[in-house]
Amino acid sequence: MRCTSTASLAAAALLLAPSAAGAAEFEWRLDHRNQPSVLGAVLFEQLITTAGDESEEGSDPGAVADLALGLPVNEEGGEVFLGLRLGTGAGERRLVAPHLFYRAYAGEEAWKTFFDAGLLLRIEPLLVGAARLGFGLQYDLHENWGAYLATGASLGYGDALQVGIDVGAGLQFRFGTAG
Repeated sequence: MRCTSTASLAAAALLLAPSAAGAAEFEWRLDHRNQPSVLGAVLFEQLITTAGDESEEGSDPGAVADLALGLPVNEEGGEVFLGLRLGTGAGERRLVAPHLFYRAYAGEEAWKTFFDAGLLLRIEPLLVGAARLGFGLQYDLHENWGAYLATGASLGYGDALQVGIDVGAGLQFRFGTAG
């Protein structure tokens, strides 16, 4: 009897060993390669405007929602995003700005940093074309989604000279499998 139970345990161990080895080899890829994605963020944005018309001058804080669609552009996991920022400013002013930006990631682990460079076309409160630089920290909870904190600054000119500073948090949802 003793020999049979020992043999049964050995057989079970041999049957489970390949499964355990296979499970140990499987790991999520967290480098975002070849994965289209969607970003959703909530930001606080401070716009500082200098214009010839004193009614448009001043500092205008506001809450902004940012939604963007991202497409992978290189083997290092970089992405190009096309999106829209919508928000509220002081009084009944609205903030509307379509944007296009490139995001480069540093790191292939769950924690990674990123750098953004892009263009904004502020439609409201004034018509202003702006360049924006930003950076952030992202934590990938899964191969297909992660959370991030970001900050950035923009400088634009059009109906007025406008400086923007933003800070916020968001989620990124990716589709498919990295690689």
